[in-house]
Amino acid sequence: MVSCLLPGVQAKIANLAIMPPGAAEDGRATANEIPPRVESAKPVARPNKSEFDAKIVALNDEVQDFNERLSEVDAKISEAKCSGGNQSEELREARATMKSLRERKDAIMRDRAEIATLQKSAKASLDSKITAGRSLRAELKYTSPEDIEKKIASLEKRQATTSMSLKDEKVLLKEIDQLKQSKKLVSHLAANNDSISSERKSSQSISEHLSAKNAELDVLKKKIEEQKQILDSLNEANSERRAVLPALFKDKDALRKEKQAKVETIKALRAEFRTLENEFRAHQREVRRVRNEARKAEDEARKAELEKRQQEAEAEELKRVPYEEEMELCEYLSNYLETTYGKHVNHDSQINSDEADISLAGEFEGLVLSGKNAGRDHEDDYLSLNKTTGKKKGRGKKKGGLKINEKIMLVPETIEMFALLELEPPSTINGVSDTVKKLQEKKTWFCTLPRGKVPSLRDKQRADEAKQKTSRRDHGDFNEKSSAPTSKTSVRGIKVKGFNAADLSAVDDAFPSLPGANPKKDTGAAQQTKVSD
Repeated sequence: MVSCLLPGVQAKIANLAIMPPGAAEDGRATANEIPPRVESAKPVARPNKSEFDAKIVALNDEVQDFNERLSEVDAKISEAKCSGGNQSEELREARATMKSLRERKDAIMRDRAEIATLQKSAKASLDSKITAGRSLRAELKYTSPEDIEKKIASLEKRQATTSMSLKDEKVLLKEIDQLKQSKKLVSHLAANNDSISSERKSSQSISEHLSAKNAELDVLKKKIEEQKQILDSLNEANSERRAVLPALFKDKDALRKEKQAKVETIKALRAEFRTLENEFRAHQREVRRVRNEARKAEDEARKAELEKRQQEAEAEELKRVPYEEEMELCEYLSNYLETTYGKHVNHDSQINSDEADISLAGEFEGLVLSGKNAGRDHEDDYLSLNKTTGKKKGRGKKKGGLKINEKIMLVPETIEMFALLELEPPSTINGVSDTVKKLQEKKTWFCTLPRGKVPSLRDKQRADEAKQKTSRRDHGDFNEKSSAPTSKTSVRGIKVKGFNAADLSAVDDAFPSLPGANPKKDTGAAQQTKVSD
């Protein structure tokens, strides 16, 4: 609604905008006041991915070539190993036979070792028992129980039949007791002798088993010797075929080393590229960090500058007359109504009074000639709403201009101006004088109204601009770099995207002038011409 103001008022508001002339529309500081952006001292170039990929592809091709060559060498080795045919089968069977013979020999050797260990332990046990028997035999006078019984019987008979001293009798009795005790030792000696006999038989059996193992081992050794001769003859024949294998294995090892070198080169290139990428990304992060800090400092500087300019604008606003635009609008509308419709009111009133006087003069007095130009006041034709440049065929017109009670038509812009002042526009010629009086009273009211009592046109315009700016930002029509509208301003103050009051001063000549507008010295506008509504 504020955008429909008359051009002079719009230009006045634009010149008295919050931001002083020369300031950026978005409140940013000028180029000289923006702190310089800090960039990284040492730029790091992005690693060439295509060059790296080309190197990797070339190395992979070389590795693939080595794989093919290794496959060829493996095929030659397999061919050399399998070229013997039946002879290779015989060699395989001979080796299997030799292996089984050696396994049998190893088993016999293990059995013989176990038998030898058993024989050794049996011999040690036999020797110990023989030694124990010898010691028992040395302690005994009689080695058989029959001899001991005979001796005991002889001594008992002697005791019974022979007179002897007490001392001799004690000696005799002691000897009889010793003989009785020796009977147990004799039984132990007999058991020991039996054990010695059985162990000797067992040792003899072990010796026979060991001799059999030795004989079997001798036979097996002969077989192994014969199989070895067969195997040597087959190996000698096979060695001629396999003479190429060492060279092939050597070539295979060399190819493997070269292939591994290429693989290590690929790994090194990838590690180097990864390091360069990490350095580049770290540099990018650092650059972004520095730029963010610079942008933050720049925003803070802009904010400080904006606050400073707002304070200056507020101070400037306090110096100017409050509600100046409203008073100018009242003056403009008053001049417009008086200039456009004021003369019609006076002229029609005079015509009605003259007609009443003439009717009293006579029957034919007061008649008006009906002609092309009869009864026309050419000086006021330009003020008539029914003005014509000549008679047109087929169209009838009312003569004599506007009537006092005839309705008048106002353009929407003029109606909106009345709405801004919260007044009703006149609907008839008769209501023009009352409306002019109300406009004068409204102007007087604005002159005495304290600042900030009611929202002024400037305040409403600022609110509309802020609302439009917010709407454009929400719909993505706002340029972030300049923070200024991107669309052009349309003429006649019609609301379009990007329209603001500051642009009106640049397009003041695009607005057609309305009658009754006083020329403004501050805007430099020319005297506006009169046109009929």
